[in-house]
Amino acid sequence: MEAPAPTPRSQVNFAPHLHWAIVVILIIVTFGLFAWIWDFYLATWSRRLRPNNLAIYWMLGGVAVMFAEFFLLVALALAHANDMRPLVRAVTLVAVAVCILKARFTLADIFKD
Repeated sequence: MEAPAPTPRSQVNFAPHLHWAIVVILIIVTFGLFAWIWDFYLATWSRRLRPNNLAIYWMLGGVAVMFAEFFLLVALALAHANDMRPLVRAVTLVAVAVCILKARFTLADIFKD
């Protein structure tokens, strides 16, 4: 199955823009939730330019890792294995950071073109 052809730039609206100060304020006020929302919004918009863009999948991977961390921590608490909690937190923190960075660099490649 062939991937759909990218939309020509002349037919795509300008990139979503929001002043950086507003983005920072919203991230602070929402305790970081707006950063995820804005990244997902940019990732979905970028698929108009490149339908085979994988940024949104990297973002979804980061969310999946956070859910997995939650369930692992609950299971560890129920098993009274609290000595493993720092290790689980560290591993999942690195995994989420890798997913977010990969998604943002994928988005940056699109905006460079």
